[in-house]
Amino acid sequence: MENIQPNKKFDYKWVIIALSFMMVFIVLGFCSSSKDLYLKPMTEALSMKRSVFSVNDSCRYVTTAIVNLFFGALVAKFGTKKLIVGGFLSLILSCISYCVATNVFMLCVGGCLLGVGLAWTTTTMVGSVINKWCTKNKGTIMGAILASNGIGSMVATWLITYIKSGSNDPFAYRKAYVLTTIILACMAALILIFYKEPPKQNANSDGDKKKGKGNWEGIDWNIGSKKAYFFFACISIFLTGLVLHGVYGVRAAHLEDSGVNSSSLATIISINMLLLTCTKFSTGFIYDRFGIRAAMNICLVSSVAVMTCFYFVSGSGVGLGCAYAYAVFSALSLPLDTIMLPIYADELFGAKSYNKFLGIFVSVKEAGYAVGSIVINAFYDYFGSYKVAFVVCGIAMIGVFAVMQYVVSAAKKMRVQN
Repeated sequence: MENIQPNKKFDYKWVIIALSFMMVFIVLGFCSSSKDLYLKPMTEALSMKRSVFSVNDSCRYVTTAIVNLFFGALVAKFGTKKLIVGGFLSLILSCISYCVATNVFMLCVGGCLLGVGLAWTTTTMVGSVINKWCTKNKGTIMGAILASNGIGSMVATWLITYIKSGSNDPFAYRKAYVLTTIILACMAALILIFYKEPPKQNANSDGDKKKGKGNWEGIDWNIGSKKAYFFFACISIFLTGLVLHGVYGVRAAHLEDSGVNSSSLATIISINMLLLTCTKFSTGFIYDRFGIRAAMNICLVSSVAVMTCFYFVSGSGVGLGCAYAYAVFSALSLPLDTIMLPIYADELFGAKSYNKFLGIFVSVKEAGYAVGSIVINAFYDYFGSYKVAFVVCGIAMIGVFAVMQYVVSAAKKMRVQN
């Protein structure tokens, strides 16, 4: 008797998910999260002040913000594959620019190219790709993909540190950029070979309607961009980026200023990175199971807890416990700047103009990034401590919490009406 096997067609979305995971692992791990490892060796080798060197980071954030403003239009015209390949080409050119840089201009060119590359290969692109290919459990899938940043960062940190260490050559960091260039080129080749645009019927076709989630037709950009809650959402995202990125950037300096020794500092930062890998996934999982408000509120409450912990940090006793508590609450709050942005775009405005709203949200976040460190460090320069900044940031995040309750409620009301 003939054994008849069911003809199950392989779901190509798993290839796309795997490619997206590897893309974030490499791009954020080697090009973004580990970038601070180059600060000291490059400034010493080039005899450059750190404040001057940091201009290239400003170029990066401004470029990413500008590029993301047009993300929706670019995806509609060129498709995701061409943009991703273009992003990798830009990242490769960025590494080459940093590798051969001898002056500020070349560093700024590298920063601009890095900004373009990150805009087309990380949060915004992952949100767009998953929104097109996946109809269920999008939050969990995006969380798992973006969580690869933490793993990639640890691998990149180890490799780059190994390459720099044990060498008397002040330009040893260039070998790390060469390695990163080769890795990026290999990943770009995989994208060219295996990445596909989604089938027409697969993109935004149907979804999990349970608890009002999943794909829905949504509203036009011309209508949604005029809604009051859109502007409130943008203000909240800007403040969130400013606060979280600004505070994240001074964490090591503040902990050291507060008397935390170097071994405890390294442990705290390591715990934070490991937990962040888990919390990005768990935030997406909570969203899929309990809805946007539950996932969002956990992150927002944690952001206020970060400011409270940092205010009371010291080198011993309860203060040291606050430093370790910071590592936990920081990991719980940082998904606000990553996985929550695609969720906001989908939940607040739907599938019709998803890419446009997502691009705007990421641009606004990057604008917050660009001014965050300047604002937080200005408090230090004026008051001689970051504590006043933490009080102001805590109040700001309480305000964001209140505003986002209105935003989610207003969006839900509009969605019911449509």
